This record gives sequence, C-alpha cells and structure tokens, in this order.
Amino acid sequence: MDDMVASIRREIEMRQGFFSSKSTLQSVYFGGGTPSLLSIIQLSELLETIRQIWHLDSNAEITLEANPDDLTGDYLAGLLGIGFNRLSIGVQSFRDEDNHLLHRTHGAQEAESAVKMAQDVGFDNLTIDLIYGLPNMSLDAWEHNLNRAFDLGIQHMSAYALTVENKTVLAHQVRKGLTILPPDEEFARQYRQLVAKAKQAGILQYELSNFARPGYEAKHNSSYWKGSAYLGVGPSAHSFDGQSRFWNVSNNTEYLRAIQNNSLPESGQELLSKLDSLNEYIMTGLRKCEGIDWHHIQERWGLDLRSSEPKWVESCILKGWAVEQNGFFRLTTEGMLMSDHIISGLFQ
Repeated sequence: MDDMVASIRREIEMRQGFFSSKSTLQSVYFGGGTPSLLSIIQLSELLETIRQIWHLDSNAEITLEANPDDLTGDYLAGLLGIGFNRLSIGVQSFRDEDNHLLHRTHGAQEAESAVKMAQDVGFDNLTIDLIYGLPNMSLDAWEHNLNRAFDLGIQHMSAYALTVENKTVLAHQVRKGLTILPPDEEFARQYRQLVAKAKQAGILQYELSNFARPGYEAKHNSSYWKGSAYLGVGPSAHSFDGQSRFWNVSNNTEYLRAIQNNSLPESGQELLSKLDSLNEYIMTGLRKCEGIDWHHIQERWGLDLRSSEPKWVESCILKGWAVEQNGFFRLTTEGMLMSDHIISGLFQ
C-alpha cells in the first residue's frame, strides 16, 4: 500500500504539465476501488502532493468514496481535518438480503450508522449509491430503501439499475438459473418511482442516475458530462485533455514498475475525431436533464441536427420520450428509460 501511494504521488509530479500553471482545480475525486482502505496519513500525503503542484479553488469539491464498514468516527474526523468536504458512501441497499446478494460486507444498520456518523462529525455534503432492479426486490421494498435514504437528510444520491458483470458470482447464479432477474417492466416501474419519490423529497434529478438538493450537484461528475478536461492517476485511471483520451495500465505490478522506471504508466490512447466529439456530446448531453442545445451543435460542429434527423426527433416527441424547450432537446422520464435507443438514433 505504501509503495502504491508513493507511486501515485510520483505520477502526480510527472503529470504536472497536464494543467497549465494558471489553472484552478474545481474538484478532486478519490474513487474507483476502495480509497477508504487508505489511512488518514496516506490520504493526506496524496492531497498535499496535489496542492503543491496545482492551485485548488477555495471551494473545490474534494470527495472520497467509502464503504460503510471502513468508517469510524475518528476516521471521518480525520478526513474532514485534512480537507475532504464530500463523502460518497456505497450503501447499495438498506436491506440486508440485498447486500448479501451483492456480496457486500456491510449490513443495512451499518450503512445507516455510517451516514449518521459522518453527519455528526460535520460532513454536510453526503452522497450515497443505491441499486434497483435487484432479484426479489418488490416495488414496496424499493420504496422502503428510498424512504430510509431520504429520511437521513442526504444531499445527493446516485441510483443505478443492476448490471450483471461477467465472471462474477451473480453472473454465474443467473446463468445457472439460481437467481432470476426481474423483467424490464419492473426496472421501469422502480425507475419511475425513484424519480417521483426523489422529487417529493426535494432531491431533484439532474442526470439519468443522479439526484441532488439544489446546489449540491456533483461538480466532478458534471465535468465529465460537460466534456471538460480531467486527469486521472493510478492504475486503470483515464484522462481527457479535450481532444484525446488516454488511460493507465490496470495491473498494479506493471503500474509500480513503470513508475519506478520513471515512465508514464500509459497503456492506450484515442484521439477523438470531430464526429466522435459530437457523438459524445449527444450521449452525455441527453443523459443530463437539461438535454442538448441545438444552437451549440450548429455553432461548434456546423450541423443542424434538428433538421438532419427530423423524423427521429419528431418520433421521440410524439411518443412522449422527449420535449423541445428554449432550443434544447431533452428526455422525459419515459425517454430516460429508452435513452440508449434514442441516443443511438441521433448518432452521426
């Protein structure tokens, strides 16, 4: 672990030219994996290295992803003390049977306690992850999950439909018929309920899977959807400079070896064509509740997308999947359920 932290610090130093010296960073995100396994000292060393090389905005959003079972009062106080001001807690579910199915090591009570502990310590910007569409999860059970989340007074929530990844225990169980996934319509019912209950609780949807109280939208994730430049460090990390995307090796040993040899640990790169960047704007823009801007597309890419795809646009509007408003084309809740289909129909 110490070797990995030292190597990530070294990579940060090697990447110092990625942002200009005049840049002010708006967000830092420790996530992907389980950064809450690191000690306060190790996290402090990483943050200090970032601060030494780049200027952090005084209101920068500094987030740590954490498992509920990694959190103690002392650890949370330590996080706050070194500069973390946002916490993302991987709750997944407030039902023990769901977390058991997902092979999570925490229970429902532990998840609730972790959120309350963070609030007691002084965190006032908390987000949690929930998963819907789980086997044996009824509409009432999902409502129970949502009610418990909103009763905790969180500022932000990310809610994702269950995705069964290959080479996992769950994938094996599904393949063997030991676990039965709910039908698509059940996913849809739970998604509609999610949107309605969040709105009722004052937590507004701003992206397909993300909900926040006004002013608490994630700065970091929003930068991805806006196409801003970002730098990722560590094994498997991806970066984007506005024109090309590159990524690091995923193997820890290879990553450490590259850094020890004073080499950047990159394993691939793609240069986005003009068409690629347009399609990415369409894809990320239609995930956001504000939608895509016809005028912006015309101005940046020289394409009148509204006129080039009139039948598809009109079809989406007539089916109640999308609306046009003030020059924007955005998806409705029903459209969000069909987002991949709608987005692919607009791809150039």
